Amino acid sequence: MKPCSVLILAAGSSSRIDQQKFTLKFDEKTTFLEKIIEQYKNFGVSKIVCVLNPDGIKLIEENYANLNGEIIIVNNDKPHLGRSYSITLGLKEIPGSHMVFVQNIDNPFVTPTLLKTLFEVTGDFDFVSPQYRGQGGHPILLSQNIVRTILALEGKVFILKELLNYFKKKIAIVDDPNILVNINTRTDYNKQFMSGQKL
Repeated sequence: MKPCSVLILAAGSSSRIDQQKFTLKFDEKTTFLEKIIEQYKNFGVSKIVCVLNPDGIKLIEENYANLNGEIIIVNNDKPHLGRSYSITLGLKEIPGSHMVFVQNIDNPFVTPTLLKTLFEVTGDFDFVSPQYRGQGGHPILLSQNIVRTILALEGKVFILKELLNYFKKKIAIVDDPNILVNINTRTDYNKQFMSGQKL
């Protein structure tokens, strides 16, 4: 298998949910972050990098000692600079020879089956995006070419979606509505988890 890593983006303020999203419970034993890590480990990525804000770093140090050695934690002490800054910080910790999954913390439903589907259709495309019934979702898989391009921007602000317009895209059609889920508010969370019914 080609070398492959994952960048987990979790440095947002989570102001609409009043809790660091990575600490949200996926089930009785597992948080969002732990669930995501488990799925990527089962798939077989070489490196797992997670970008957190300073408050998130403190929570990790106090409550998640079990993650030591499993992942690389990156401190984004300037979360106000936006998502692109987190992406750049995280990619600096990943070898340039690796393809990289970009995984948002607000969608914990990723599976090894989905990751395998994305990985197997890379070919000569620059990135792969899953699609369900005509709608694009997450995660996406970036080629080495895009990773090098982002790092060459040297911290300049960019919008990933707009940057990707300059690269060759491959759509992976999947039968998985969960790729569309974003847990942004307490209502979103309750809908998905408190009702006992996931998509």
